[in-house]
This record gives sequence, structure tokens and C-alpha cells, in this order.
Amino acid sequence: MKKKNKDWLDSPGNFGQYSGKVQPIHYFAANLPDSLVANIMKYSIRHAKKNGKEDILKALWYLDRIYEVLEEEYDSVSVEDLINSHPDLDEDQIKILQSLDEFLSGDSSKLSDVREGLDNILSNKYS
Repeated sequence: MKKKNKDWLDSPGNFGQYSGKVQPIHYFAANLPDSLVANIMKYSIRHAKKNGKEDILKALWYLDRIYEVLEEEYDSVSVEDLINSHPDLDEDQIKILQSLDEFLSGDSSKLSDVREGLDNILSNKYS
């Protein structure tokens, strides 16, 4: 089993690396609470075959986020709130977030825009 950097467990809420007031976890909690549960399920299932203790710690981290969500108000976090809170996002990142939001609202054609944005980032920044 590979050892990985576990700094993500020690950072504030794991999303402390983002500069904006509205963190991605806030958007997830308000609009996709099942994604938090899905991550707990994923890490609980795969731990024995992939990252062992680290995956169980990740599952616990997401469980703690669910408790936080139950205690806080995230009802009014929109994708625009998330975008406006992160002025360093580039055009492709904004397109991805907006397209995913529209997909979640029922427009499955927006997945091609997500693919295009991700492909652009991959070719422009990582090739």
C-alpha cells in the first residue's frame, strides 16, 4: 500500500485550501447532500483493497461534515455564490461549475460542456 501525504486530514475542513468564503463543501451540502453519503460509502467499501486506514479516515471526515451540515444553514448556496467567492477561477472552471449545475437541474446536454472544460484544462495546464 502506497503512503500518501495525509495533510488533507489536518487542514481546516479539508477545504481550507480554497480562498473563497463559500467552500465547495457548502455547495455540496446545500445542493448535493447525497454526495457526502456517497463518499462515505465509497471509502468504506474500498478501504481493504486500496488505501486502508486512510480511506476509513476519509469516510469519518465526510461523516463529520454531515454532522456539520445538520447544524448549519446551507439552504441558499448557489453555484453563482461559489463562483463569486472564488475570483481566481478561470473561464473553463466557471464553465464546468455552471454546466454541472445545469446538468443537476435536468439538462443532460450540459455534460458535453463539462467534458470540454475539463479537456481544455488538461491540454492547457497539464500537457
